[in-house]
Amino acid sequence: MSRPAIRPAPADLLFTFVWSHRHVAATHVSGRHARLDVSIDGVRITRTASDAARRHVERVYELEWDRIAGATLETSRKGRTIVRVAVADAPAVAKHRDDPYAIKVLRAEAGSAPAVVDLIEHEVQVRRRWREQAPATATS
Repeated sequence: MSRPAIRPAPADLLFTFVWSHRHVAATHVSGRHARLDVSIDGVRITRTASDAARRHVERVYELEWDRIAGATLETSRKGRTIVRVAVADAPAVAKHRDDPYAIKVLRAEAGSAPAVVDLIEHEVQVRRRWREQAPATATS
Protein backbone atom coordinates (compact mmCIF):
# COMPACT_ATOMS: atom_id res chain seq x y z
CA MET A 1 0.00 0.00 0.00
CA SER A 2 1.56 3.29 -1.04
CA ARG A 3 1.23 6.60 0.76
CA PRO A 4 -0.41 9.51 -0.98
CA ALA A 5 1.89 12.30 -2.11
CA ILE A 6 2.08 15.33 0.16
CA ARG A 7 0.86 18.40 -1.61
CA PRO A 8 2.20 21.84 -0.68
CA ALA A 9 -0.14 24.18 1.14
CA PRO A 10 -1.83 26.92 -0.86
CA ALA A 11 0.03 30.23 -0.91
CA ASP A 12 -2.63 32.02 1.13
CA LEU A 13 -2.06 29.63 4.08
CA LEU A 14 1.73 29.97 4.17
CA PHE A 15 1.71 33.29 6.01
CA THR A 16 0.96 31.52 9.29
CA PHE A 17 4.33 29.79 9.22
CA VAL A 18 6.12 33.14 9.46
CA TRP A 19 4.87 33.77 12.99
CA SER A 20 6.81 31.98 15.67
CA HIS A 21 5.64 31.75 19.26
CA ARG A 22 8.67 29.88 20.54
CA HIS A 23 10.28 32.97 22.09
CA VAL A 24 8.42 35.99 23.37
CA ALA A 25 10.58 38.86 24.57
CA ALA A 26 10.33 39.56 28.28
CA THR A 27 9.17 43.15 28.71
CA HIS A 28 8.10 43.14 32.34
CA VAL A 29 8.83 41.65 35.74
CA SER A 30 6.62 41.66 38.79
CA GLY A 31 7.13 41.55 42.49
CA ARG A 32 4.62 41.13 45.28
CA HIS A 33 4.12 44.88 45.52
CA ALA A 34 5.52 46.29 42.28
CA ARG A 35 5.79 45.82 38.54
CA LEU A 36 8.41 47.02 36.05
CA ASP A 37 7.32 47.43 32.41
CA VAL A 38 9.62 48.16 29.48
CA SER A 39 8.08 50.00 26.54
CA ILE A 40 9.18 51.96 23.53
CA ASP A 41 8.95 55.17 25.58
CA GLY A 42 10.97 53.98 28.57
CA VAL A 43 10.46 52.10 31.81
CA ARG A 44 7.40 52.29 34.03
CA ILE A 45 7.56 51.21 37.67
CA THR A 46 4.20 50.77 39.36
CA ARG A 47 3.85 50.04 43.07
CA THR A 48 0.89 49.25 45.28
CA ALA A 49 -0.38 52.11 47.39
CA SER A 50 0.79 50.46 50.60
CA ASP A 51 4.30 49.77 49.27
CA ALA A 52 4.66 53.31 47.95
CA ALA A 53 3.57 54.72 51.34
CA ARG A 54 5.96 52.43 53.23
CA ARG A 55 8.90 53.45 51.03
CA HIS A 56 7.84 57.13 50.94
CA VAL A 57 7.96 57.17 47.14
CA GLU A 58 5.55 57.85 44.33
CA ARG A 59 3.23 55.09 43.23
CA VAL A 60 4.09 55.30 39.51
CA TYR A 61 7.42 56.26 37.96
CA GLU A 62 7.60 56.94 34.23
CA LEU A 63 11.28 56.93 33.24
CA GLU A 64 12.13 58.11 29.75
CA TRP A 65 15.08 56.45 28.05
CA ASP A 66 17.16 59.64 28.28
CA ARG A 67 17.00 59.52 32.10
CA ILE A 68 17.98 55.84 32.40
CA ALA A 69 21.69 55.13 32.87
CA GLY A 70 21.37 51.33 32.95
CA ALA A 71 20.00 48.38 34.88
CA THR A 72 21.57 45.77 37.12
CA LEU A 73 20.60 42.39 38.46
CA GLU A 74 21.32 41.77 42.14
CA THR A 75 20.57 39.07 44.66
CA SER A 76 19.21 39.66 48.15
CA ARG A 77 20.58 37.95 51.23
CA LYS A 78 17.83 35.36 50.93
CA GLY A 79 18.62 34.69 47.28
CA ARG A 80 15.79 36.67 45.70
CA THR A 81 16.39 38.41 42.40
CA ILE A 82 16.37 42.22 42.42
CA VAL A 83 16.21 44.42 39.33
CA ARG A 84 17.61 47.93 39.88
CA VAL A 85 17.29 50.67 37.31
CA ALA A 86 19.98 53.35 37.48
CA VAL A 87 18.57 56.83 36.86
CA ALA A 88 20.98 59.56 35.78
CA ASP A 89 19.51 62.39 37.87
CA ALA A 90 18.78 60.33 41.00
CA PRO A 91 21.16 59.87 43.93
CA ALA A 92 22.68 56.43 44.43
CA VAL A 93 21.01 54.38 47.16
CA ALA A 94 22.87 51.61 48.99
CA LYS A 95 19.92 49.41 50.03
CA HIS A 96 17.45 48.11 47.50
CA ARG A 97 14.64 48.59 50.03
CA ASP A 98 15.27 52.34 49.97
CA ASP A 99 15.69 52.54 46.20
CA PRO A 100 12.52 53.74 44.44
CA TYR A 101 13.78 52.22 41.18
CA ALA A 102 14.37 48.68 42.51
CA ILE A 103 12.01 45.71 42.29
CA LYS A 104 12.32 42.43 44.15
CA VAL A 105 11.16 39.93 41.55
CA LEU A 106 8.83 37.01 42.23
CA ARG A 107 10.62 33.66 42.26
CA ALA A 108 8.43 32.44 39.40
CA GLU A 109 9.62 35.35 37.22
CA ALA A 110 13.29 35.24 38.23
CA GLY A 111 14.10 33.56 34.92
CA SER A 112 12.83 36.51 32.88
CA ALA A 113 14.61 39.16 34.99
CA PRO A 114 17.98 38.82 33.17
CA ALA A 115 16.20 39.26 29.84
CA VAL A 116 14.52 42.45 31.06
CA VAL A 117 17.83 43.82 32.36
CA ASP A 118 19.50 42.95 29.04
CA LEU A 119 16.68 44.68 27.16
CA ILE A 120 17.06 47.85 29.24
CA GLU A 121 20.85 47.81 28.85
CA HIS A 122 20.55 47.27 25.09
CA GLU A 123 18.14 50.19 24.71
CA VAL A 124 20.35 52.47 26.82
CA GLN A 125 23.42 51.57 24.74
CA VAL A 126 21.59 52.07 21.43
CA ARG A 127 20.30 55.47 22.49
CA ARG A 128 23.74 56.45 23.81
CA ARG A 129 25.26 55.60 20.42
CA TRP A 130 22.55 57.61 18.68
CA ARG A 131 23.37 60.65 20.80
CA GLU A 132 27.10 60.24 20.12
CA GLN A 133 26.51 59.95 16.37
CA ALA A 134 24.03 62.82 16.14
CA PRO A 135 26.60 65.68 16.11
CA ALA A 136 28.74 63.88 13.53
CA THR A 137 25.85 63.40 11.10
CA ALA A 138 24.43 66.89 11.68
CA THR A 139 27.66 68.60 10.55
CA SER A 140 28.22 66.49 7.44
